[in-house]
Amino acid sequence: RLLSTVLASITCLMVFFGTLGYMGFGISTLSPITLNLQGPFAVLVKLSLCTGLYLTYPVMMFPVNTVLEETFSIDSSRSFRFRVMVVIGTSFVAWSVPDFGVFIAFVGASICMILGFVMPAYFHLKALGDQATPKEKMVDYALISFGCVMGFLGTLESGKDLIDVVVFGKDVSAE
Repeated sequence: RLLSTVLASITCLMVFFGTLGYMGFGISTLSPITLNLQGPFAVLVKLSLCTGLYLTYPVMMFPVNTVLEETFSIDSSRSFRFRVMVVIGTSFVAWSVPDFGVFIAFVGASICMILGFVMPAYFHLKALGDQATPKEKMVDYALISFGCVMGFLGTLESGKDLIDVVVFGKDVSAE
């Protein structure tokens, strides 16, 4: 019950703020939304986001580094150097990919829809099994269907944008 309430609240907040952003900037809304902000408050918001990214990067990379170190049998004496190389490598990838935001949109449309909609509903169905009520099953199947359809459409659209950028050199940020 608590999980349902939290998920519904987060969804409502995201829809609310997405709607506000669109109402405030209309069809010219830029992605990410912070590009639409102007003035000293916008600088504060952008600095806060950059600080948050800077401080959460090590947390996100910890499981990746753990798996990589186990895979390549990196001992603790070489761990620091290995992690520095991983940071440099990921920084190089982010720097070298033209219009990295388009690549992130592609990843978000494909993977995040699966992680955000499909997998939780699927796991909920599997966890409850025959104990799930018809209403719970209906909601789970609706979330799975929504996630698959929107993930497919988002992947197609962002894949088209990625091809336009990489193959044809178009600037899709103006569209």
